[in-house]
Formats: sequence, structure tokens, C-alpha cells
Amino acid sequence: MHGAEVINALLKIFSNAQHRIDVCGNSKFLAKIFSFSVVGKVRLEVCKRKDLRQRYIFEITNENINNCKSLMNTAEVRHLEGHEANFVTNQNECLGFITLQKESLQATYSNIKEVVEQQGSVFETFWIKQFQQKIRLKR
Repeated sequence: MHGAEVINALLKIFSNAQHRIDVCGNSKFLAKIFSFSVVGKVRLEVCKRKDLRQRYIFEITNENINNCKSLMNTAEVRHLEGHEANFVTNQNECLGFITLQKESLQATYSNIKEVVEQQGSVFETFWIKQFQQKIRLKR
């Protein structure tokens, strides 16, 4: 997928989410994706559904900290340093291998159960790793 197809697939994943939406991105991903106002609008609409859990993992930097703080008002956000994984998944679909280029986006969409489960597993691994990191820092 390229350009507008990526945004449309992203909107579809947000809109179709029933129980969860998980987003993982590098330090530039948040600003790039939410620079499309329609994505922010759909995400905020999805926030109104109380049974939907939204989790985000980004490399939080000085450049994106304000976006992350804003996101924390409606979702769970964790920091993962030095990664380049950019993907979005819900319980039935995923948009992965998202490449951020100056003028365009490129990605791969899948609703194949095994692929979605694999992306979900990658997200859970990152999520747990960062939870364990927080526990270590508190000790």
C-alpha cells in the first residue's frame, strides 16, 4: 500500500477495533501519522468507546513529548528506546512495516489470523519489556 491507501487502512483498523488498538512506532511515527487530521478525529471518536483499550509504544524524545503527553489523556503510552518498528493492530487486522518517507507512506495490510497474532505477540513482548523496565527503575 502507498500514500492514501495506508491512511485508509489505518482508519479502517481504528474503526473496526472491538477490544483493543495497539500502536508501535519509532520517534517520528506519532507526528507523521497524526499529521493527518482525519486520523486524529477517528482516534478520538474511538476513545469514546469505553470497552476499547488503546496502547501505544513510541520512542519518546524531546521532539515528540508533547504529542505523547496529549495521547496519555486517552490512552496508555510507554517508551521503547532505539526501535524502528512501526505497526498498528487490532484483534483482527494489522498494518505493518510502515515506512515513513518524506512525501509518502508505505505499508502492508493483513487480516490473516496468524499474521495478526504475530504482530500482536510482538507488541505484547515490547509492552511487557517496558513494564518490567519500569519495575526495575522503581527498585
